[in-house]
Amino acid sequence: MPNLDGGHYFLTILIPVRTDLVDPGAIAPISHLHALKTELERLLPARQSPVTSKADRDGNSPFARSNRTHFARLFVIDDVAFNGRVPKNTLVSAIKGAVLTDPQPVDHLSQPFLAFTADFDPKGNGDTEPTDYLKHLWSVMEADLRRVFQHCLQFDTVRDGASFAAWVIKGQLETTMPFNDYWITPPPFPSISTKLLTVIAAVPAAAMLICLIGAFCAWLFNHPMNAWITYAGIAFLLTLIAIGIDYIMVMRAGAKPLPTAPNSDLRSVLKSMYLQQNFIDFMGDHQLSSPAELRAAFREFVARTAPDDLDRQTQSPGVIRS
Repeated sequence: MPNLDGGHYFLTILIPVRTDLVDPGAIAPISHLHALKTELERLLPARQSPVTSKADRDGNSPFARSNRTHFARLFVIDDVAFNGRVPKNTLVSAIKGAVLTDPQPVDHLSQPFLAFTADFDPKGNGDTEPTDYLKHLWSVMEADLRRVFQHCLQFDTVRDGASFAAWVIKGQLETTMPFNDYWITPPPFPSISTKLLTVIAAVPAAAMLICLIGAFCAWLFNHPMNAWITYAGIAFLLTLIAIGIDYIMVMRAGAKPLPTAPNSDLRSVLKSMYLQQNFIDFMGDHQLSSPAELRAAFREFVARTAPDDLDRQTQSPGVIRS
């Protein structure tokens, strides 16, 4: 799957962390890795849980200043996890006399990495992403980004939003399994025809089979069979080509991004959450209302919440309730 799917861009970044000390001449010097983890601990999370939404807590996640970010996460990867020995067939290992206590090669990272993942609304058709989004982030949370990314390699080359975007993109990985849950109905994404795929491969395969049967009959009745063998070889090559065509068609169909779900940009999602919460309260408040009272109250509800206006009376980013 591509980075751009379902109308959203799925950004995956891995940037190497510096392994030297922040201030080698200090009385108690600390490493850039330790300083980075401290900055990530200080970075405020969004107010989207009972713990982070306490009334006495000030501030919100800096990503809440962005009107394009659905989800964002920053974390450190110190090393790859060891998943245990590579499994092998027990009988084969016993026959070969494999010693299960002998160590196998274990992968390690050369240094820690800072991982940055984000799901955001692209601009237009996404041709300018993720450069445009990274420049947008720099414009709304430059100070926070500097405090975090200053502990990564070559951050000293960053001067502005454009250089920040260019530096970050050097560590971009393709997102191979994006998750998008905004479609509430099956998307209008036609499946490739299995009948067409079958016909493309079956026609030359059937021709090859006929040629082989003809060659067998010619051999059986002591007739020349060279022509049949030649035609069978040609049909075999055509069958391989047809299978290759089928494979290309399937891979191209699988690489196509899902279309954008209706009303799935961040502004629309926030507005829908605001309307949902307020409409639940509205239903609870008018359980015993008469039809006339209900109609009047609903007109007032629509006027107050303005369902068609995405920017007026909506939920703010980074909070669980409006």
